[in-house]
Amino acid sequence: MKVDIQRQDKLQRILKIDVGKERVLEDKTRIYQEIGKDLNVPGFRKGTAPLDVLERNHGKVLREEFLKRMIPAYYQTMIRQEKIVPAGLPRIFDVDFKNDNLLFSVEVEVKPTFVLQEDTYRGLTVKDSPIEVSDDEWKKIWNNLHETVKKYTQQPLTEQQMVQWAGYKDEEALRQAATIELKAVKLRQRRQDMERQVIDVLLKKLPADIPQKVAEEHQNKLLHQELYNLQAQGVAPQEIEKHKQTLQEKIKPMAEDQVRLYYILEAIAEKEQLAVDSRNLYDVVMGYILAHAVF
Repeated sequence: MKVDIQRQDKLQRILKIDVGKERVLEDKTRIYQEIGKDLNVPGFRKGTAPLDVLERNHGKVLREEFLKRMIPAYYQTMIRQEKIVPAGLPRIFDVDFKNDNLLFSVEVEVKPTFVLQEDTYRGLTVKDSPIEVSDDEWKKIWNNLHETVKKYTQQPLTEQQMVQWAGYKDEEALRQAATIELKAVKLRQRRQDMERQVIDVLLKKLPADIPQKVAEEHQNKLLHQELYNLQAQGVAPQEIEKHKQTLQEKIKPMAEDQVRLYYILEAIAEKEQLAVDSRNLYDVVMGYILAHAVF
């Protein structure tokens, strides 16, 4: 199999593939015979017609099935052979299949590569924030409870009744529960802030081009989710359409950063041999980075 690789830009490639007559003939014979077992040919029992007779009677079907099966197989063989790591699906074009030879072209974007030094992501300085619940925050919770009770009933309730409304025997028990819940919220915010610090450092230290098709697909996904949220909030369709362009422009850099971050985390996971997949990549690598951070 011969491959001519043309670099369109840093990540986009055009691959012109010549499978080779010998290999095509071998694969064609095997696949045609396999398919031919289920094809009717006048004068022959199923599976007994010679190859040339099969082609005369069912040439179009055989050809289409061969290309459907083998072009993806040849493409996979080629990217392994050339050590190409694609980002997203390829575009197949200029397929030329005649005289037992097969030529076709592939347009594909490759994943960005990173030169990772350990100090790029190990030993990062992360600022921590103490988790405290102030008296003012407790007062706000208490006042919110008052407003909620007042909204639903016109009957005057004592403070003890309002505490019991919330499901607690006394004010101290309510305060302890509210403090725990508020601390849980603050702990999540604290973690998000730490992760944001790490992300900012990684994006700054590791600038890189990203596959544009992947970025565009992610941008469209984020835009679709944002438009759905606006619709769910009852925003009028004409208002949504009016602001669609603005939303696209706002979401674009966010989408690009998220795609770039994904490839950075993937590169770190590979370098550190972390057992990850697309579902847990973020959590595992972020945990690994924080485990080696300086607080």
